[in-house]
Amino acid sequence: MSARNHEVLFHRYDQNPILTADDWPYPVHTVFNPGATRLKDGSTLLLVRAEDRRGISHLSVARSENGIDDWQIDPEPTFVADPDNYPEELWGIEDPRITYVDDLGKYAITYTAFTIVHNQTDIHVHLYSCT
Repeated sequence: MSARNHEVLFHRYDQNPILTADDWPYPVHTVFNPGATRLKDGSTLLLVRAEDRRGISHLSVARSENGIDDWQIDPEPTFVADPDNYPEELWGIEDPRITYVDDLGKYAITYTAFTIVHNQTDIHVHLYSCT
């Protein structure tokens, strides 16, 4: 119990970070906090924001049987910005979240995108679904 008499529910993993840019199978500048979900087979899927060497962010999938180590990272970006069709994605996509929606039988993914329009920051939230 904590000093406030609340049960401690989460503990920081003492070997953080579990993934770094050095783990990536292709060149990236850095990786950021991912969206995470447990798949039906019990494995963990991370949807990781990775920033390439130009400073443009994309999303990569990393999978682990136990959610701690032995990560299998897709060999190339999994989901990249598409500024030709979504101009707000000019600077990339970031802050992914993923959850399974029972009613749809699909995973719902949200992410943010931003760009500069008329000297103002323009931020968008996108929704994407996949099975």
